[in-house]
Amino acid sequence: MKDSMQTYLGKHNIDHNITDNGDHEMCTYFVNGNLCKIEMRIGYPKIGERQAITVLALSPANVSQERLIELFNLTNHINRINENITMLVGPSNGSYWARHVFYPSAENFDEIMLHIEGTLCSLIDQTFPVVMKIEHERIDFVEAWEFMSKGKTSDESPIDSNYSPDMFG
Repeated sequence: MKDSMQTYLGKHNIDHNITDNGDHEMCTYFVNGNLCKIEMRIGYPKIGERQAITVLALSPANVSQERLIELFNLTNHINRINENITMLVGPSNGSYWARHVFYPSAENFDEIMLHIEGTLCSLIDQTFPVVMKIEHERIDFVEAWEFMSKGKTSDESPIDSNYSPDMFG
């Protein structure tokens, strides 16, 4: 997978940094979303073809400790409708990110990486303004969900506007 990752980075002319973590490497680079700059971190094995690759899209936004419950609730509702993406929250610093783990093959690596990168970045880009509202305008997660649902721009969006947080009480 190391060669596939290097090919992907080179083909798309992505300025990146690679950190060696023993058996794995971590590639870090930035993507410009529509609303924010998103840090991408991709962990992949240095050897072996069928080992999992973890892709993370980190938001530049954090929320304060007193607003964490609203962010937890929002990300939990997002996780209920996304089958392959998990949103996570850092309880110590109020950060949040989207994660996907997959097992690629060398022949479809580029296609899968572009799709995953786009999906994760889209999700972070969509949540960024609502997280800012949670933090700065002090809205609750139900209002945040409604705000996100109204902002849906395409059928390709990972957020389903028909979903309601009230469905789960």
